[in-house]
Amino acid sequence: MLNGMEKMIIRPMNKTDINFVVSAVHGVHEASKQTGEIIDLNNRLRADILSEQPKAHVAIAEIAGQSVGMTLYSTVYFADEGEIMWQSQLFVMPEYRGKGVADRLIDYLKEVCK
Repeated sequence: MLNGMEKMIIRPMNKTDINFVVSAVHGVHEASKQTGEIIDLNNRLRADILSEQPKAHVAIAEIAGQSVGMTLYSTVYFADEGEIMWQSQLFVMPEYRGKGVADRLIDYLKEVCK
């Protein structure tokens, strides 16, 4: 867990976070050994996430003004279940792993689902 001096906030992504998000998605692919070709990921994420009607949303974990983690999620509708959330990416910077960042991001998603 984080020490008492470090306060973590979880917040929706803003446009200035896009470079961190793109880097984090690359980090997820590297960590999971998904080395297949990623075609124009940067431009696609910018278009899909930063549009007027985004196809996905991102929550950012921030400590002392620095982005340290993120989760990318979207919703899908099923006739028999209604709208459900799909978490497609979760990334925490290596030096912050094991300190509760991922737990806080997941807690944020649980609140979004309510």
